[in-house]
Amino acid sequence: MGFDLKCWLLISPFISIVVTVGAASQVNDGSGVTATDMAFLDEYEIEVGTLYETVVTAQRPALSAGAESYKSEEIASAHPSCADDVLRLVPGMIVVQHGAEGKGHQLFIRGFDAAHGSDVEVLLNGIGLNEPSQVHGNGYLDLYGIIPELITEMKVDKGPFLPWQASFATAGSVRFELGVPAELGSGLVRNHVSHRGHLRAVAVVAPQTANEHTFTGIEAVHDDGFGPDRRARRAALISGYGLQLGANDEIKALVMGQTAQFESPGALKLSDVEAGIMAFHSAYGPAGAGRSDRGLLNISWDHEGETTKTALNAYAMVRRFSLTENYTGWLFYDDVGDRKQQAQSTQTVGVRFQMEQRFMTPLPSTMLAGLGWRLDVVDQVEQQVDAQGKPWQTNRDLALSIQHVHVYAGWRLSPWRWIALLPSIRFDLLYNDVQDKLLGQHGRDHQLAVSPRLALSLPLHNRLTLFGNYGRGFRPPEARAVVAGTQPPEDETLSQYTGGDPKISVCDSAAVGVQWRPLDEVQVKLAGFATWIAREMVFDHVANLNLERNRTRRIGVELSAFSKPTSWTTASAALTWVSARFSASGHPIPGVPTWMASGRIQLGRSRGPRGSVQVIWIGTRHLAHGATVNGYARLDADAGWRFEAFEITALIENLSDQNIMEGAYHYASHFNTVETPSAIPKIHYTAAAPITGRLILTIFL
Repeated sequence: MGFDLKCWLLISPFISIVVTVGAASQVNDGSGVTATDMAFLDEYEIEVGTLYETVVTAQRPALSAGAESYKSEEIASAHPSCADDVLRLVPGMIVVQHGAEGKGHQLFIRGFDAAHGSDVEVLLNGIGLNEPSQVHGNGYLDLYGIIPELITEMKVDKGPFLPWQASFATAGSVRFELGVPAELGSGLVRNHVSHRGHLRAVAVVAPQTANEHTFTGIEAVHDDGFGPDRRARRAALISGYGLQLGANDEIKALVMGQTAQFESPGALKLSDVEAGIMAFHSAYGPAGAGRSDRGLLNISWDHEGETTKTALNAYAMVRRFSLTENYTGWLFYDDVGDRKQQAQSTQTVGVRFQMEQRFMTPLPSTMLAGLGWRLDVVDQVEQQVDAQGKPWQTNRDLALSIQHVHVYAGWRLSPWRWIALLPSIRFDLLYNDVQDKLLGQHGRDHQLAVSPRLALSLPLHNRLTLFGNYGRGFRPPEARAVVAGTQPPEDETLSQYTGGDPKISVCDSAAVGVQWRPLDEVQVKLAGFATWIAREMVFDHVANLNLERNRTRRIGVELSAFSKPTSWTTASAALTWVSARFSASGHPIPGVPTWMASGRIQLGRSRGPRGSVQVIWIGTRHLAHGATVNGYARLDADAGWRFEAFEITALIENLSDQNIMEGAYHYASHFNTVETPSAIPKIHYTAAAPITGRLILTIFL
């Protein structure tokens, strides 16, 4: 009977969500916070750790059911070729590329179309990578400079519930920590080769006598693309240095440089494909073109005493970005076409300080505090260009100065062993100074965001934890809104609306959840979440004006399960349901599917043969103006052999060779100039790659 019960507990989480087979296994080590972001410690011991082993530690439990931690071993098992591939490990997150390698991805999570990062905050060793008021999208994210082999840990916190979460964390935050994973030893040399012309080479070198923060990594990629107008090449260099000063202090330096040149295929009209005018993976042409460069320097000092932790870092960043593309053909300008070029240069400096003070009192408690300042100086231009790239009209020519000051404080309390409570409050002051060179206008504006937050964890047993969360997140306005006009329509496409004031978009989020470990080999997590935004604000890339939308609400449920029934087998599954709608009209918020599911089975040990199969399923997606598109399923598989000094792996992506509309949109366009132009919106899409084989050879130094 005991044997039968144990077997049932091992497989029951997957029976209930068997249709969800798909995306990624998850490991939650219970911490939820990196050393840079100050792990919050408890006075009592609890049983935490990965599902690969159980350890006893003083590290505190996660404060949210939406908190996940992915160690370097799990990241490596997914065989990522860029940092955006690492994001695909997160259950309930869809990552879409509608350009080529080098252009930022589009993210969907918890009912948010986060565009290129507008609702997902991403930190690299504590530095915010979201670009405020970027010419191609507020909060734009370019993660191609992060070499995935150097990611020691990725931590995900869904929802804005913790005090350190800043702007663009309306749907959640992702933190990457860089270093040399222990399993790499002195480093590696790795090559990716795809039969579709994708070549990637990586080298990582780390002195054995140094700590994990001393390393150098270099990456080079050439991609012919799986279809026309998708060629790309990029390179990245990251070097870190760590110097231990006594037992409690460390000085760290990080230097990063990246460059990329890429084409942009635009989107295809579905009706043209169905009529046989265009092939599924084709493009209208001529190809768009982009360039993305970044240089970053970060210097930090970490102190860890018996009861006090402090972290101070100062950073500087330079950024260059340009993009030429055409998503509407000859709709607006039937003589020269709608081809548009965007360019931006940014210089950023900032400083951030965090402190954690633990009090040795009968009531275990920890005070958390932080403050910081960031300055972004931006020049951006948008022009209409002809087919040869010659500008004939300037839409925007702005000089921006954006300052952001923040301060937060929180108090973590554990009055009893079965409760951990973290109330906090955060203040963010934004100051925009905008010079419109085209119109000869100058404007200044300041905004204040006050964000109360509460995180509650109830570790009732070392196998059962309950969670309750509330938090206020915010998305800053585009700085160019300071000199733009206003008018408030609702539910328009990004290329058609006009209006809005330069105000912060504030969201209120709540979540409840449970984490259950019926056996050491099994973990099940269930979370319900809701987000309300009283005043949606998005900025149009064509009209140069803000859209003020009405109230929206997002309600959903996430279920995930992980099991390691044997020492060489792991299995995971996840299911997400979300209802995202405008409160007044009841219309769906475009882009995000109602249902998403994923699952993965992985076989093998650290040495010898290994392999995995995974599938993701995306349900029907609602688009603007009442349109819908069908969902899709994608199957991937890999197999390889890890020897002591080298490893060889073969992967097949999109194993069933489905024609997948990865990105789907509903807007008006005019690409066939023989036809009469129409303003009636049509479904457009960006295609995912067809079946693709990839071979990876790794030599460990």
